[in-house]
Amino acid sequence: MAFGEEAITAERGVGARWELMRTRKEHGRTRKARFISDIFLTLCAFVIFYGVADGQSLPCRSLFSVPEAAAVARGENPKWGLIDCKGNLVAKIEYDQAFPFNDGVSVVVDQRGTTLVDIRGKRTSLPEIRLITAFSEGLAIGSKGDAYFIFDKTGKTVAPLPPNFEPEDIPRFSAGEFMSGLAPINGKDGVGFIDERGVFVISPKFDYTNGFFDSMATVSIDGKRAVIDRKGDYILPPTEDSVDDPSEGWVCVGTRISVWTWKYIDRTGRTQLTLSYDYAGSFHEGLAQVEAGGKWGYVDKRGKPVIPFRYDDVSDFSSGFAGVTVGLKLGFIDQKGRFLARPKFDYLYKIENGLAYVTLGDREGYVDRYGKWIWQSAR
Repeated sequence: MAFGEEAITAERGVGARWELMRTRKEHGRTRKARFISDIFLTLCAFVIFYGVADGQSLPCRSLFSVPEAAAVARGENPKWGLIDCKGNLVAKIEYDQAFPFNDGVSVVVDQRGTTLVDIRGKRTSLPEIRLITAFSEGLAIGSKGDAYFIFDKTGKTVAPLPPNFEPEDIPRFSAGEFMSGLAPINGKDGVGFIDERGVFVISPKFDYTNGFFDSMATVSIDGKRAVIDRKGDYILPPTEDSVDDPSEGWVCVGTRISVWTWKYIDRTGRTQLTLSYDYAGSFHEGLAQVEAGGKWGYVDKRGKPVIPFRYDDVSDFSSGFAGVTVGLKLGFIDQKGRFLARPKFDYLYKIENGLAYVTLGDREGYVDRYGKWIWQSAR
């Protein structure tokens, strides 16, 4: 089963990092506050995005996928397109699938095959190829006909997948991106890791993983969680403790006896920091969210509180800002705890490459860190 309480679970599989954001656990309960998982956005909240709003000051370094709202309203599978960070339509809303911007390109897929779109809007057509992962480290996984391969950005076949590769009913949960030179894929006996030759270098025996981060991967096996290195050796043996994905060179491991204790281990398995809070998360951009007595703040890598415990909920930092709630409204703060956008939004779905996807009343779409609408629609 996938880690956390995602909207989609499977007996085994590979996490789609661009869609699955694990909901946090609070004393064994799924924590459902003002921050909603990306999978909910992908599957349930396609209701968006017609009408380009005000531009924003940040330079465009990414593209963003947007769906066809009318099809969603009819209960149909939507077509997808791409916008830039100013809300300009870069690829028409006509594709069956669109992957988020990664490795310098966005990937859109339809019956004709795959098209790569770079930040300037330049297109590269890969006919008859249907990718099931985004590009990472110059490689992606997909199919051509009934066979599955590793492809480069020119569409050249780099290697076939192993013969015991086993696709899921939803193909994108069959394989993950290359990270640290390895990609997780489904085999007949579980999830393992292949290299760029398409050879299993870590045997397929795990139930679930999101892949490698910082040369470490958190895996699920026999109902427990563990952390492995690139050789498949255990950094943290299987445990029933709460184990997060690696981030910034550390893995957050939570243990509860009478109270919660959170330790952060490095690539050698050594503990670098120990915290005692009701909840503590992984470090993102040097800060970790923590909860004490029902209020949320942030600590640095020394364990020192740097943003006070005064919020009712918080998100991880991304692109230099984070979402925080005061009462029932959400705003954005910088890494010093200063408000960039005062609390006014209802929900935050994600922060992605400098933009945040939010709702406000009957409006829904992307805003910048200052709360200015980039792309929106009425729900």
